[in-house]
Amino acid sequence: MAYNGDCTCKNPSSSSSKRQPISPTDDDDDIFSTTEDAIIPQNDIIRTHHKQGYVDGITHAKESALQSGFDDAFPHGASLGSAVGRILSRLVLDQELFDAAKKELGILNVLSQAYFDEDLNLRSSSSSSSSSSSHELINKWEQIVYKN
Repeated sequence: MAYNGDCTCKNPSSSSSKRQPISPTDDDDDIFSTTEDAIIPQNDIIRTHHKQGYVDGITHAKESALQSGFDDAFPHGASLGSAVGRILSRLVLDQELFDAAKKELGILNVLSQAYFDEDLNLRSSSSSSSSSSSHELINKWEQIVYKN
């Protein structure tokens, strides 16, 4: 951009040594606007309070949903844990079966996503009518234990 001599901020020969503010335009989104009311000193405080309010709301919602989910799911998890405990207690004298069951009935296997639907309800297994549990893996081990 060539200097054409009409810039008052860089032209030492101009009649005014002070820079003149640009007149406000209709464009309120102009970040270079020099209008006094374009910058509110409290903006940082307002932004901080809005952000903190948002974070507090999200945190509260997560905590309440977490507690509700725990309250709903705990009885089901306890039931599965009790079933696994009963199976393992019956196999304690047969070391080979006990070790296999202990490995296969580990928490990561029992709570695997493969045994639950999208709503985290147990999927129905084909052998659930003959067993006390509707968990496919637990059913398998209950049949082994109660056959012997």
